[in-house]
Amino acid sequence: MASHRKVLTLSGAAAWLAHRPLCRMMVALAWVALPAMLASQLSQAYVSGPGGKALSALAMAALVLYAFARYVRLIERRAPVELAARPAGAELLGGAALGAAVFALAIGILAALGVFSIAGSRSPMLLLAAIPGALMVAVFEEIMFRAIVFRALEESFGSWAALAVSGSIFGLMHMGGAESSFQAAVAVTVEAGLLLGVAYMVTRRVWLCIGIHFGWNLTQGALFSLSVSGKAQEGVFISQLTGAPWLTGGWFGVEASLVAVLTCLVPCAALGAYAYKTGKARPPRRRQKELVAIPVVERA
Repeated sequence: MASHRKVLTLSGAAAWLAHRPLCRMMVALAWVALPAMLASQLSQAYVSGPGGKALSALAMAALVLYAFARYVRLIERRAPVELAARPAGAELLGGAALGAAVFALAIGILAALGVFSIAGSRSPMLLLAAIPGALMVAVFEEIMFRAIVFRALEESFGSWAALAVSGSIFGLMHMGGAESSFQAAVAVTVEAGLLLGVAYMVTRRVWLCIGIHFGWNLTQGALFSLSVSGKAQEGVFISQLTGAPWLTGGWFGVEASLVAVLTCLVPCAALGAYAYKTGKARPPRRRQKELVAIPVVERA
């Protein structure tokens, strides 16, 4: 007698996950993170030299983008619109300029307050050499936290709740280092979690938030030689910070500075207001179903 037991195929699994955003989020995180972690281990074991490390970083960034695109096509059964190619260049460059400008503004304020100074300089090639690594980090973290975590939370709980929760998770993830603190976690939540979240919300693509993330980190570490999330960097300018940790960020880096938080709030508020006015913010899933059920005439 033939068995009538239902077999969950890839197509059936995709249909099952389609109605469970948080389960889908866990699948997506594993789908992207596992090959990236394996590639990182292989790179550390077999790749050496500056040129090899640079190519390895670029290859890992490409792998992350490819893995996310394959996940979207196979599991979510749609085109990866988050990786749309046409505005990629403009949004990457614009985001990088914005990230660099916001960080430079924070440095300018710290210099005006007398707690930041430049003691010397090194080769400008250090800035170029840091580009692949900074780009790889920005691509990986923005795919994980914005294209996957934020998007899944937004589908379940709405844009504003997703912004708060994903931003908090991003901040807490930066508490693992020896130089981290609660102040640093809160600062990163506001600067990166909220700013990069609204950048994604406005465009519905990853390029602007990748650009902002990349521009900020490159300017902070490769240009001003300041610690990035507690990790010491060697950049073009030899910088000195003196003053209270709440003002300068201490050993964690300027990311934990109150000045950096305040400077990031300006573009964050501007992008958030734009998202609100243009209807980019989405309601919780239950509210979306209610809106669909209401006749168009009644809604009007």
